[in-house]
Amino acid sequence: DRRELCDDAVPGLCYNEDGLGTDTNRLGSTNCCTRTCTECGTALSARVLWNPCENLDGTVAECGRLSRYDASPFQCDFSLCG
Repeated sequence: DRRELCDDAVPGLCYNEDGLGTDTNRLGSTNCCTRTCTECGTALSARVLWNPCENLDGTVAECGRLSRYDASPFQCDFSLCG
């Protein structure tokens, strides 16, 4: 199980909770605020992905790519989390 490898102390992006995204269309939901690695799993959606964040700079971090064609990673802005 992937969740056994999770480090919930590392922030990340729970992508595609709504199931609308594919590996190319970038239409899935982006949640940087309310899920941890262990909470972001296939129980939410068959296509949900957890992307751990890297390169934290203040309140912004790079958190994986929404499409396999993206040149740059998606940026989570944690200052928007309430």
